[in-house]
Amino acid sequence: MEHYFFSAYPNQIKHKISEQEFLTYKQCVETLYKIYQFEELHDQVVQSYTDYKTHLYHACIQFSGMGIIPKQMGYEWRLKANRLLLTTLNLSKLYLDKCYQHKADTSFVGKLTGQDKNHEIFKIFRKKLFESNDGYAVGDELRNYVQHQAMLIDVFTYGFHQKTIILYSCVDQTKLLTFIKSRGPSKTKLERLQAVIEANCYKDKGLDLHRILDQFVTGVGELHRLNRSTYRDLVYESSNCLERNLLSQFPESQDKAIYEGNKRVLLNHKYLVEIIEYIMEKNSHTIDHSAFDASTYPPL
Repeated sequence: MEHYFFSAYPNQIKHKISEQEFLTYKQCVETLYKIYQFEELHDQVVQSYTDYKTHLYHACIQFSGMGIIPKQMGYEWRLKANRLLLTTLNLSKLYLDKCYQHKADTSFVGKLTGQDKNHEIFKIFRKKLFESNDGYAVGDELRNYVQHQAMLIDVFTYGFHQKTIILYSCVDQTKLLTFIKSRGPSKTKLERLQAVIEANCYKDKGLDLHRILDQFVTGVGELHRLNRSTYRDLVYESSNCLERNLLSQFPESQDKAIYEGNKRVLLNHKYLVEIIEYIMEKNSHTIDHSAFDASTYPPL
C-alpha cells in the first residue's frame, strides 16, 4: 500500500511517507477532531441552557405588566420552555455518556490518551458530584423522566417580592419519585434522590426546576473543566507533531492531505485548533446561573 503526502496548491507536490508516519499523522488529526467534537458538544449544552434562561427572563419582563397570564400565553410559554429543557437534557445526557460510562468503565479522555487510569479519575469525580450537587444528582433522572414519562414542567406561576419578579417552574415530585422508583435504583441512590427532591420543592407545587437545573448545568461545566485540563496539551502536541515533522518541509502548501492508497486524510489541523481555542475561550469559565439575582428564586 502506497503512503504519501499530497498538495495541489500552489504547486503540485507528492511526497512519499512510511506507513508508520501515515498512522502517526492520521492519529494527530483524529485526536484534534475528537477534541473539537467534544468541545462543540459541551458548547451546545451551554448554549441550549442559555436559550432556556433567556426565555425565562423574557417571561419575567413580559408577565410583569399582567395581573393574570392569559391561558393561551401560558400554554405557549410552557410549550417552548419544555422544548428548550428537553434539548438541554438530551445534549447533557449525550455529553455525560461520552465523558464517562459506568457500565463499560470507559471515559472520553481515557480512550483519547489510551490510559485507563483516567477512567477512575472521572468515576470518582462524578460520584463526588452526585453526593455534593443536588442538581447533578437528579439531572440524569429528569432526562429519563422526560424521555419515558412526560414533559418536565407541570406547573408554573409567578409573583412579586419587593422589586423582584419571581417565576416558578415545577415538576410534580410524586410523579417523578414514582418514576425513579420504577427504575429500581439502589437504596443509597434512592435515599439521595428523595432527599434532593424534598429539599428543593417549592411549597406544594413540586420540584423547583430553576435551582435544580442551574446546579445540574454547573456540575456538567465542572466536569468539562476537568476533561479540558486533561486533554488541553494534546491539542498542541498533535498540531506541533504535524507542523514539525511533515509540514515544515512544505511551508507554501495550502491544500494538504495524506494518503493510504486511495484513502485520503485531510490535514485541516489549523482550522480545528483555531475552533477549539475559540470554544475554550468562549467557555473559559463555568457559569453559575444561580448567582444571578434576576428573579427566578423564592426569597429566603
